[in-house]
Amino acid sequence: MPNKELMSGRKIKAAQREFEAIQLRLAGATFAQIAEKVGYRGPSGAQSAVRRGLKRIRGKAEEIAEVLRGVEDSRYDRMLRAIDSQVRTGHLGAIDRALRVSKARRDLWGLDAPAKTDITSGGKTIRVIGGIDLDEL
Repeated sequence: MPNKELMSGRKIKAAQREFEAIQLRLAGATFAQIAEKVGYRGPSGAQSAVRRGLKRIRGKAEEIAEVLRGVEDSRYDRMLRAIDSQVRTGHLGAIDRALRVSKARRDLWGLDAPAKTDITSGGKTIRVIGGIDLDEL
């Protein structure tokens, strides 16, 4: 069984290769070019490395975003506590401010139902192929 230092070194090297593969892909390299440059056996290995690396990056970004949402949510709590007595006594400015904080919180957590948008043609049937309205030809 390999020791932890060796496994840690392998993971670091794999992460470095994934990072290099992502950089090359962003620069426009093909998976075959990435495989040759970074040392993967073939294009499919390079493609897998890019996907793994991007998945790892997305996971970290989601973790960070969740922490930041929590921090922002705590700020909203402090704001509401600061004006709570004025809201309870009916101070209109404080009520307005509380509603704004509430709206910001709902936006932060995506709590409001999405706005419905009705896109119609005024009752006219439109046939579109390849972005061209055939009735306009």
